[in-house]
This record gives sequence, C-alpha cells and structure tokens, in this order.
Amino acid sequence: MLQGGGQRSLFPQCQYEAENASDLATETRRFPSLGSRDKPEQNADGTTDLYIDPKPPAGKEANWLATAPRRGFFAILRLYGPEEAAVNYS
Repeated sequence: MLQGGGQRSLFPQCQYEAENASDLATETRRFPSLGSRDKPEQNADGTTDLYIDPKPPAGKEANWLATAPRRGFFAILRLYGPEEAAVNYS
C-alpha cells in the first residue's frame, strides 16, 4: 500500500465512526490507529501493507488495524513530509 519512498517522516491511519465521525472504538483499542511510529513490517520492495479488518490476519498483526463488526467507518491516511511520488500518485 505505502511505498517507503513516498514519505520522509511519518504516516498515521485513523478510523472514524461513519454515523457521527467520532473515533471508531473497537474491542482491542479505544481509538484505533496505525502508523509508522508503530513500526509496521515492510515488504522487501519497501512498501507497507495495512490490513483493516475486525480480526488480524495470521502473521500480520503488526500491520493490522482493527475495525468494529457491523459498524460503518471511514479511514483517513495522513502523510507528514510526503515526497513527490506520494503527491503525484506515481
């Protein structure tokens, strides 16, 4: 999903309730977010896959962001210090 060269400093992804735009509280975390400060595992090519689901995929827990079953949500990915590739979608 994210290429290592696409951002210089950090990225967080946060999830919010679709109904009222508040933080999406889940069974595992009250305010779920996942970002570069959490040190998710990177692929060999420098990209980072994020998994968004109620249950973590086996062996991918470091890159998992929990959702709440049967509740609508939206996600926001913020890039702080993005490089040109992240800005022009290349």
